[in-house]
Amino acid sequence: MASTAIYAAAIVAVYLFLAIFIACTRTRVAVVKAGKAHKPCARRRYVARLAFRRLMTNAGEVNLDGYEMMCVEGNSMRRSNIFDGQCIFVEKMNESERKAIASFPVLVFRIVDNPLRGDAEYKLRKFVGYVDLASDGKARDVLARFKERINTSEEVFVQQYESKLKRLASAAQTAYVLSETQDEENGDILYSLHPVNTIVGKVAYAA
Repeated sequence: MASTAIYAAAIVAVYLFLAIFIACTRTRVAVVKAGKAHKPCARRRYVARLAFRRLMTNAGEVNLDGYEMMCVEGNSMRRSNIFDGQCIFVEKMNESERKAIASFPVLVFRIVDNPLRGDAEYKLRKFVGYVDLASDGKARDVLARFKERINTSEEVFVQQYESKLKRLASAAQTAYVLSETQDEENGDILYSLHPVNTIVGKVAYAA
C-alpha cells in the first residue's frame, strides 16, 4: 500500500515538473494560416518562449513589447520569407490605420464565417491595394490600377477576381483589400478580396 502511494506521488511530481517546465519555457499563441483558409489546423500552439521579449535582427536588437506573437501554419507566404512553423510578431492596426496602408506588407486577417469548429481564426495575405466595389470594382479596372503588382496573366487575374466577386454579391460593405497569396501545392499566384474591417494587423518581424 505504501509503495503504491509513493508511486502515485512520484507520478504527480513528474506531471507537476513538466507543467512548470512548459510554463517557464513555452507559451501558447494563436495560429495563423499561410495557405487555404478552409484547410483545418489547430487554433493555438505551444512555441518556445522568447527570453526578455527581444529579437536579434540585421538592424540590431528589437524590443517585441507591443507586438502580438503568432505561429505560422503553411508556406503560402514564402515569397515574403515567411515559412511554416515560424513565429511572427504582429503590429495591430486600429480603424484609421487599416484604411491608410501605404506600403505592401503581409497582413493578418480575421477569417470570416469559418465553418470549422475549433479551427484557426486568422490568415496571412500580402497586401496589394484597396478596392471600392461601389465605384471601381470591375476586374479590368482593378488590374489596370495594380498592374505592376499583379504577377499573373490578365486572363487568370480576371477569372480569379470575378469568381471572388460573385461570392460577395450580397455583401453590404464595399471597402475591400486586394491580396496576394501562393498555392502551396502548385505554386500558382492567387488573388482575393477581404473586407478592410477584417484586418488585424501587419507582420513586423518573423523568426
